[in-house]
Amino acid sequence: VDGGLGNDWIDGGDGNDSLLGDDGDDTIGGGSSWRSGDDTITGGDGDDQLFGGTGDDSVFGNAGDDYIKGHGGDDTLCGNEGNDYVRGNEGDDLIGCIGVAGPVEISITDSATREGTSPDVVFVVDISGSTFGTFGGSSVGDVNGDGWADTVLDAELAGLIALNNQWITNGETPNVAIVSFDHNAYQMDMDPSTPGVQLTAKPTTDNDGNGIPDVEDVLRTLQSQGGTDFEVALQSAIATFTSLNTQPGQGHMIFLSDGVGGGNFTDEVATLVSMGINRYAFGVGTGAWLGQLQQIDPNAQIVTTTDQLIAALQGILISQPVDLTFTIMLSAPTDVTVSVDYMTVDGTAVGGLDYVPVSGTVTFAPGEVTQDVIVQVLGDALSEPDENFFITLSNAINATIVDSQAEGLIIDTTGGGSAYPVLSIDDVTMNPEGDTGTTNLVFTVNLSDSSTSTITVDYATSDATATAGQDYTAVSGTLTFAPNVLSQTISVPIIGDTVPEPDETFLITLTTPTNARIADAIGVGRIVNDDGPLPPVRDDDTLFGDNGQDTMFGGVADDWMDGGLGDDSMDGGEGDDTMFGNAGSDTMTGSLGNDSVDGQGGTDIVHGDDGDDTVSGGSSGNDWVTGGPGDDIVGGGSGNDTLEGGDGDDSLFGAGGTDSLDGGDGDDYLKGQGGDGDIVEGGRGADIFVWNPGNGNDTINPSTTTDSVVASGTVGSDLFIVGQDADGRLQISDGVGTLTIGAYFAPVQIDARAGSDVITITNIDRVNNISLIVNGGGGNDLIDASGAAVGSIRLTLDGGGDNDTINGSTGPETIQGGTGNDSLSGQEGNDSLSGGDGNDSIYGDTGDDTLSGDAGDDFADGGDGNDSLLGGEGKDTLSGGAGTAGGSDTLDGGIGTDYLFGGVDEDLLYGGDHEDYLSGQGGHDTIRGGDGNDTLLGGVGDDVLIGQDGNDWLEGSDGQNMYNGSDGNDTVVGGFDDETILGGNGGDYLFGNVGNDVVLGGDGDDWVDGQSGSDTIAGNQGSDTLIGSASEIDEMFTLPQDVLEALDAA
Repeated sequence: VDGGLGNDWIDGGDGNDSLLGDDGDDTIGGGSSWRSGDDTITGGDGDDQLFGGTGDDSVFGNAGDDYIKGHGGDDTLCGNEGNDYVRGNEGDDLIGCIGVAGPVEISITDSATREGTSPDVVFVVDISGSTFGTFGGSSVGDVNGDGWADTVLDAELAGLIALNNQWITNGETPNVAIVSFDHNAYQMDMDPSTPGVQLTAKPTTDNDGNGIPDVEDVLRTLQSQGGTDFEVALQSAIATFTSLNTQPGQGHMIFLSDGVGGGNFTDEVATLVSMGINRYAFGVGTGAWLGQLQQIDPNAQIVTTTDQLIAALQGILISQPVDLTFTIMLSAPTDVTVSVDYMTVDGTAVGGLDYVPVSGTVTFAPGEVTQDVIVQVLGDALSEPDENFFITLSNAINATIVDSQAEGLIIDTTGGGSAYPVLSIDDVTMNPEGDTGTTNLVFTVNLSDSSTSTITVDYATSDATATAGQDYTAVSGTLTFAPNVLSQTISVPIIGDTVPEPDETFLITLTTPTNARIADAIGVGRIVNDDGPLPPVRDDDTLFGDNGQDTMFGGVADDWMDGGLGDDSMDGGEGDDTMFGNAGSDTMTGSLGNDSVDGQGGTDIVHGDDGDDTVSGGSSGNDWVTGGPGDDIVGGGSGNDTLEGGDGDDSLFGAGGTDSLDGGDGDDYLKGQGGDGDIVEGGRGADIFVWNPGNGNDTINPSTTTDSVVASGTVGSDLFIVGQDADGRLQISDGVGTLTIGAYFAPVQIDARAGSDVITITNIDRVNNISLIVNGGGGNDLIDASGAAVGSIRLTLDGGGDNDTINGSTGPETIQGGTGNDSLSGQEGNDSLSGGDGNDSIYGDTGDDTLSGDAGDDFADGGDGNDSLLGGEGKDTLSGGAGTAGGSDTLDGGIGTDYLFGGVDEDLLYGGDHEDYLSGQGGHDTIRGGDGNDTLLGGVGDDVLIGQDGNDWLEGSDGQNMYNGSDGNDTVVGGFDDETILGGNGGDYLFGNVGNDVVLGGDGDDWVDGQSGSDTIAGNQGSDTLIGSASEIDEMFTLPQDVLEALDAA
């Protein structure tokens, strides 16, 4: 069967049928009531609805956005082009779709409103004889001057006067008339020149002299007389509203009575309702009949005190805000969220004076095509021209702006503007849509005010989610409003069907008005589905496998796929797909695109394939999950999973269970996470392996020297124990679980993070030559490798922040204190120790160590061995080795006032900046003061003391010492042996002490005293004072070259 052109309905019935819809939006079934037969169904062009029946059917949507359902049997279902919805239902089905999404455009409509007119108010007051009686509540006095105070009529008049006063205070200017029972109606104004309730003032007729009696004054003239007749009073009210030409919604009748009315007044009430008059009825006292008053006002109430009456009347609102409604439209429904920003911009109207400025973001959920923005207009009584402002659109997401600005027109009604009435169309709903034939959906177009001119406006329907010819019949034309006509209707035929589908919408748009302006140009027609629910479309194609073992192909679009029950085979194809295996053991492949693939329940095989995919085996089952090419996120679940990253820079997370992780090629990030027995392989590339306390017993196998292993702590206080197993593999334990690291040359780092952590390093001497970095992080940490044999491990211990204690191993390592007041001990081996910021205590212990205090007032002791010590900034104390600790040490005080002690053996001491104290102690030492006024003490041994810059004190002891005061006015005191003293530059004081000394003043005015022994003395340059015998003074004496070089005086 070939449907040809048009929107066809085709039923194949029983048998193996071949059905073609061809052009149009067709509905094709393989057999009514889903009869048997293996059918071939092709939708052709258009948006088709295709149903396979109970046999093994082949269903092809071809072009258009198609709805396809296989029903029973093992079906082959393919949507082809368009955004299709495909559901396999029962049987083992083959499901595939191909589609491309189209662009969507966004625009905004103009809007107009009248600035606001004065409402019309009619007071209907019962002045019958019974109102002469006394009324309870607070006293109001004799309001009408009849000689009787606090009567029912006094209460009525006081309440109306209080309401009138409230309007004056609020700046409201209604047209007010008073109708008393059995009397004619009078129109009055509010008299704003005399605000306030003046209960004792003598009534006048016209305080402001405008020729119209004042409300308060006329109320005071009313006297108790006559009977109670609702019918006549209501007829007078109707006549008053008619004379005022009151518009619907702009009239307010306030009705007060203390008794039971005579006559039948239902016709009058019906007339008031048809005129759109707001009605408020009050029974004043217990003599009123509430049931009768409720015929006038369903919300009528009885009041028994003056206070209640005044409060009830002052609760009446007669002014309503005037709004402008702007409609933002999409050119077509879309299956993604669309948003656009909006803001108002002044034209001739000024924000804050003429309207309330607004700005924000409008969001369209998938399927929505219209959204409204409401702007409140601030009315005034000024006579002025029509004014305008604008709303602009910007920053559209998932749409293109084709009309970025709409005009908001405020029409003046006081004489200065055009006073045009405005048109608006309502939104209507057809519920239910019906199954057959057509039913009219009626839209009403309203005119805000009557006009003496003929008014026309064009209209036309357009599709939203509903389709003309399939869901409704398109209409267009021109509406004509004869003079004084306030509304017209437009009928749109709705086409009934039995197809399950979402609720749908279409639009009617008003354009090109004459003698009027448009306030609301868009009417939305909603057709409510009555044929069962349809799951929402996600992304471009939506595929459900339902029951059975299904085979599903997503095609080229961004697909949403759910395998349903059974063991399914799913392929997302091209596009960024979202895939759920649901129950059963599924095989899933994302294929091209950046896919999200979740196996969910069962033992699944999940492949991301090309693209940057997020793939997961799901919450249960022992899954095999691969990322494939691209930078993938690969996750396991609670089962024993196998995870493979493939090519690209991947992130693998094992979650619970005993997992196997392989990063493959690329720079990967791998975490075994919970569960014991995880095996983690990096593959080629620079991979990062992460283990956390609580992750259980895992094995990590780096494969290149560019890999790195990180044992990362928590923000609390963690325990790490580092050791080795019998095979020489490094192990890190948290006391419960253990990480074992394969025997490869990849660096390992322990990052304890915040908290006061304890990190203990035991023997690791059988581990390969790797770099082990321990970082305590924040907190007062203890890092202890005392007595540990580390073999060829390159060990770095870093305390991080706060006050840390770090003890080195038996081998060489690098120890860094970080910030805080740290205690560092190198223990055995040639160590490098750095205190960092803070006042640190640093001990080199045995071995040739390098110690640096860095910033702060540090203490450093080199211990045994030939050590190098640098104080850094601050007041440091440096010791080459306390007590009997030996070694030839080098000490540099750095910046600050430092104390340096060389210890035993031959040491080199340098004071650095500021005033330093330097003591060579034992051994043949070389001591240099550096900058500042330093104190240099030689100690035991043949020492060389050089003061350098500053006014220094140099003093020897035992040994044949050599001294050079160098620059500055120095004091040099020799020791007990034969010594050489050179004053250098400046005015120096030189004393040979005992022994046969050579004492030379050098430049400057010096004091030279050889003291005891057979000395050689000379003043050299300057006006010198020489103390010694003539035989000891030899100004021609020069020191040997080697001595000058030793004293840096050559």
